[in-house]
Amino acid sequence: MLKGYLMKTNLLTIIFILLLAFAFTGCGEKSGEAQSAGAYAETGGETLLDEARSAALEANPSGQEFLLEDEGIFIMLPDDSWTESSREEGCIGFSSAAGLINVYYGGDDGTAYEAVPESEADARKILEGAQIPEEWAEFLSFDSHQEGDSKIYSYTIRFSIPYDEGGESVFYTVSKSVCRKDKVFVAVGQIYDEGAVEECETALKSFVVIE
Repeated sequence: MLKGYLMKTNLLTIIFILLLAFAFTGCGEKSGEAQSAGAYAETGGETLLDEARSAALEANPSGQEFLLEDEGIFIMLPDDSWTESSREEGCIGFSSAAGLINVYYGGDDGTAYEAVPESEADARKILEGAQIPEEWAEFLSFDSHQEGDSKIYSYTIRFSIPYDEGGESVFYTVSKSVCRKDKVFVAVGQIYDEGAVEECETALKSFVVIE
């Protein structure tokens, strides 16, 4: 049973990245020098980072801030139970008893930008193309829009993956992607506790790229 579960989990991890970033060209772009918070663009006397932080704290006053300055990546994690569990060039992982949240970033040749799904139907086609049965995935939310030069899309999916021996594995994928013509940023959570889904959705809504 465990072997079958791990095989399905590995497959879905690959599918998540395909769905999130399409032709995402890996986690390999070298980061530049770190910047101070004051280096970010200002709007009305307040930096974009300040705006992002204020909005995130208002949505979740007990959240835990994470800022990767050299990439301009900001996210407010649900609380201090989430700890950094892995880091390599292009990928940072956080974990808690509720599940995992990973942040990916890297260069792109424009393919991901052009292929951003504009509707739930578009996202379902990607799953279908990856031979993920429709009954395995229930979309609980989907949004796609453009902000400046970035295409942004997010969703929550409830996955029910059957075991070969009977029964099923149920978990939730919560994601937000920021796609630019030359770079892609993705935050994705794999959540096992249904009670933690809403707070993870709030966390991923706070995920912004400030450059």
